[in-house]
Parts: sequence; C-alpha cells; structure tokens
Amino acid sequence: MPNRLLREGILTSDRVNALGVQAEVFYRRLMSVVDDFGRFTADPRVLRTSCYPLRVDEVREADISRWLAEVQSAGLIALYAVGPKPFLLMRDFRQLQRAKSSKFPEPPLSLFDEEQAHSACSADAPHMRSETETESRSKAKTKAGAPPAEPTASWSSEACDDWQARFGGTAPGGKIGRELKPLVTKHGWEVVRPVWRRYLAEKDAEFATPADFAQKFDVWRKGRVKPSAAADRSGGMAGLGKFAEKLERGRDGSTEVP
Repeated sequence: MPNRLLREGILTSDRVNALGVQAEVFYRRLMSVVDDFGRFTADPRVLRTSCYPLRVDEVREADISRWLAEVQSAGLIALYAVGPKPFLLMRDFRQLQRAKSSKFPEPPLSLFDEEQAHSACSADAPHMRSETETESRSKAKTKAGAPPAEPTASWSSEACDDWQARFGGTAPGGKIGRELKPLVTKHGWEVVRPVWRRYLAEKDAEFATPADFAQKFDVWRKGRVKPSAAADRSGGMAGLGKFAEKLERGRDGSTEVP
C-alpha cells in the first residue's frame, strides 16, 4: 500500500466538510488505496474489501455505493468507465508520483471540465508530480515523428501555474482549459507551452487572455508578434514628450515648430 501525505488543508476544506461522517471516513480510507495517479476501481465489491479489510462484515456494498455517490457529488472524485468496468479518479490528489505508469486505465480528458480546471488553478494548490505516462508517450511519439498522444489534464494545471507565476493571484482556469485544449490536442503541450510562456512574458495582465492567445497562436509561434501594449504606450508617451519639447523650443524662437 503506498504512503500518502495528508495536508492540514483537508480539515478546513468545504468539500470535505460537506460530507457526512461516514462518507468522510470512506474518503479518507480511499486515499490510502488509490494509486500514485489517484486512480482505483469504482467497483463497490472491491472497494468494500480494500477500504475496510477488517470490517467487511460491518460494511455493505450498498453503503459503499452511497458513499461513493456522496463523495462524487462533493467534487472530490470523478467516475469514469472503460468498457463495462467502472473506475474513479481522486481530484486534486497532488501526491508525489513514484510509479511511471498506472495499472488503471487513463481517464478521458473530458473529465477535466471547466470546474476541474478552475479547481486545479487555485492559488493555494501546489503540485507535487513527476512526468506522467501520457507525457512520456507523447514525447516519444513526437520524437519519432508521429502525432502527439491525447493530452491529460495535467497540462491545464501547468498552464495555470505559468499564469500565476507571471501575474500572481488566481488564474482563469476555466478559460485556460477551454481555449488551450484544441491547441494542446493538435500540437501537444510540449509545443504549446513554450509559446504560452512567451505570450505571458510579453503581455501585460490587462491585455493577456487565453482567447487572445488561442486566436494568435500561430503568429506567436512563428515569432511574428506585434509590440506589446506596454511598448505601444511607452512609445506613444515618448513621442508625445518629443513633440512637447519641440513645441516649447518653438515658443522660445530657437527652432521652427514642425
């Protein structure tokens, strides 16, 4: 069974506090059985014996199903299926990944909707992660000249981290996830991220938007970028200052006013 880090934030979490006492105990036990990627089977029969090995006679499968639904409703886990088999993903897991791959199927990118992307971008949500198996496969395929693999939602967290590192505060996670997803799916995050970072570095906070980046991605990628708004403003002020200086000299009779 893997070791887990339990952070004190769980004690003041609104989502955890929304659970009933028994559902919270189930959630905490669930943290001990999911793998390094926060994945596990969602089969109530397996969850019953895995989470309550010494209390199998006291816990029913119906209890597991009820608690599973309650934890999902609180936004703490996501459920998905691969074929006929159900699986779960623990949201905001943020554990150190020792394994290079998961024995459970990878969840679809559609799980990480706007709400999840926003949650991943909260200012108090540091990430402890290593390269995932999808990122490894994506890099390998890109080197071989094949199309990049379908991205996992970890890129949205990194995109939000880049935004916060540049501008501080809370990143617009939903907009970032929605606008960058087509680019990441088409080109791969390893291609999009350097362009995204360059865009953030060149833009002021009041002019930087995910939609603007997505619309002008090809321009930024090829380096044909217009001067930033800050440069425009500074250039405009400089020109205005020179004009005022010429005007003042004209009043003194030292030179003609253009």
